Amino acid sequence: WAKEDAEKKAKEEERLAAMTKPFPKSNMPELDAVCLKIFKEKFPDQDVKRVAIENADWHIQKKNGVIELRLVRVWVDKKGKDGKRYMSDYSVCQYYQGGGKYGKTQYHGIGLNSFFIKE
Repeated sequence: WAKEDAEKKAKEEERLAAMTKPFPKSNMPELDAVCLKIFKEKFPDQDVKRVAIENADWHIQKKNGVIELRLVRVWVDKKGKDGKRYMSDYSVCQYYQGGGKYGKTQYHGIGLNSFFIKE
């Protein structure tokens, strides 16, 4: 039984290690404060601590060949219901105003990834 317990424990540690990543460095630090404010307001009960934007460029989204908006993925460090710290990906966007200008940064949506944060 001891061997089985040790194997189960090792498998669980391996599974958790695969779900754990270091918090990334932001490549758009000029946008970090804006995004942090957005996500603190969006998730007031989840103790949002920091954000990071891994991309160095915006993704342009077009509708019928016309620029509609630009968006970027943001990693958000927040507390889960279990009290552990997670990073989850979301996106923020700026709608195209015309003339090469975009509107204010706003929440766009949730991604598909969540990881424990490796400290």
